[in-house]
Amino acid sequence: MYTSDHGENIFDDHRRLFLHASPRPSQYDTDVPLIVWTSKTYATQHPIEFRAMLANRKKGVQSNASVFPTLLGLAGIETRARVDSLSLTNPRYRLGTRHYLNDHNHAVPLVMYGIK
Repeated sequence: MYTSDHGENIFDDHRRLFLHASPRPSQYDTDVPLIVWTSKTYATQHPIEFRAMLANRKKGVQSNASVFPTLLGLAGIETRARVDSLSLTNPRYRLGTRHYLNDHNHAVPLVMYGIK
């Protein structure tokens, strides 16, 4: 599994933003990659998790909230700390509220900036 901790602006739009954590985010701040690779053996031995990841692959992700539950799901680790609704390996995965950590280190819901 790979994901970035943040996006980056490199003068990508008309605002000419540079770096990250600007007062108003751009799509380049908020859209970060999250990649899960599995072997054929894993897919065969864990068909429920593999099918769930395929079904969830086009859904939005809160990478800060979904990485840990997804890793637990991939590894088959059962714990009270595992929140299956946040795991991409679970058929019941649901995207929660996405947040942006602004230039004052405050987590602000993306909907406040008009970003879905």
